[in-house]
Amino acid sequence: MTPPFHFVPNPRDVEGWHFRNADNTGPNAPGEKNVNAPGEAREFIFSPEVGLTINAPRAGRPSSAEEIDAVRAFGRDKLVILAHKLASLEPGTQARFAWMKFLVELTWAL
Repeated sequence: MTPPFHFVPNPRDVEGWHFRNADNTGPNAPGEKNVNAPGEAREFIFSPEVGLTINAPRAGRPSSAEEIDAVRAFGRDKLVILAHKLASLEPGTQARFAWMKFLVELTWAL
């Protein structure tokens, strides 16, 4: 469970095109072709209650601020992409990862 909830892409989704510009002609950089995607460092929040009592499929309502705070209080993690190689770099296509080296740090309440 990681905000933003209603906009794409979410930091949980790590895809090669996040690191290329809109027409896949170069790296993603500030300017008119920027794809507004998360970069190398991404933070997440988690709890075993997500999907059970918080943000459950049958809830029929969005998670409350208190529920999001409870998830954040339970667990956080950080993913840092240390190195990667992209494939499918032809203009007009969507880049994908050939490989990725990353570091993950998990912190949670006991």
